[in-house]
Amino acid sequence: MKSNTKAGLVFGISMAIFYIAYDLVAGNAGKNNKQLLIAIGSGVTSGTIAGFLFGWIKSRLSGSGLAGKTKRVDIADDEEIVFQSSASHYKGMEAVAGKLFLTNKRLIFKSDKINIRKYELHLPLDTIRDIRRYKPYGIINKGLAVQTTGQTEKFATERAAEWVERLLERAKKNNL
Repeated sequence: MKSNTKAGLVFGISMAIFYIAYDLVAGNAGKNNKQLLIAIGSGVTSGTIAGFLFGWIKSRLSGSGLAGKTKRVDIADDEEIVFQSSASHYKGMEAVAGKLFLTNKRLIFKSDKINIRKYELHLPLDTIRDIRRYKPYGIINKGLAVQTTGQTEKFATERAAEWVERLLERAKKNNL
């Protein structure tokens, strides 16, 4: 199943459950069976429409070059990209979507064009002191914490274990 369809389906089902629960809690559906059926019907209809719209909007943004389309990062002539994947960079409690690049000299995060905050973060490999996994918000183990001489930068990525492995491998090659 395509990711946009799957996302729309999950969102639609979630919204249908929300609409039905709202009607039940608000007392709009508890008086008789007819009102309950109307609440369920309107919840399913509203959820279906919301899911369709969510999937459609997501597909339009995906192809627009705004979301998830960070394609390039400027690197020096003697620098090469050795690994890259999508990631989010945590700025306080805010997660900024973008892409994480590992070159033979630096770790680079570049935000997607759709974000309000558009920026690049450059961490020279010789400033990295520690690399570890962590759980963003204490829930899911997709986090990557990179401690430098001055601060700790936190990222979330589906490939956190691979990032730790690649960064440790690169540190060994650079004798860090």
